Amino acid sequence: MAGEKQDNIWPLPKFYFSVPIDEIEYSFQEVSGLESETQVIDYRHGNSKQFSTIKMPGVSKISNVIVYFFIKYFVFYILMMFKNKDYTLIDITSLKSGQDIFMYLWLFLFLPVVMIILFSVPIYFALKLGRLIILILILTGFLIAEYFVYTYFASQTNSMNGIYNGIISLILFLIFFFKRIIQIVSHNITKAAL
Repeated sequence: MAGEKQDNIWPLPKFYFSVPIDEIEYSFQEVSGLESETQVIDYRHGNSKQFSTIKMPGVSKISNVIVYFFIKYFVFYILMMFKNKDYTLIDITSLKSGQDIFMYLWLFLFLPVVMIILFSVPIYFALKLGRLIILILILTGFLIAEYFVYTYFASQTNSMNGIYNGIISLILFLIFFFKRIIQIVSHNITKAAL
């Protein structure tokens, strides 16, 4: 009798999701996105009377998409410093108060954080889906939107800086995600050949 009751619910069901996009239904069993991972450290106090360890948080890791945005803007800011021969952004001797430090961080982090909020999830899922046309459309939309956001917030007088930003974005995107892009292209070519 105990087995009959168990057979009705075992094995446990797997969840199944499906999302229709452009009249094509994508099915999956797991939803993931921007992830961060924290390593676990097993630790025992030196004078602990217990012989067991406790778990403590260790080093945190973040997704490549987020790292891509920060490195891209870091490279872009360095390029702009050399292009304009203006090194005031790296001169931290003028920072005297908390307000100065906040303004300094605001200048450095505003655009990367805005771009992460707007585009990390679409870029991540475009890379995850593996459809070349979706990746190209999202990347094109990202580059166009980034050009307008950058020229509006940071460089209204010189629109070439927005173009430089787009070129650096594209080059670093290809460097960061080269292996995944090759996989997507080769998969789509073999799929088209069939």
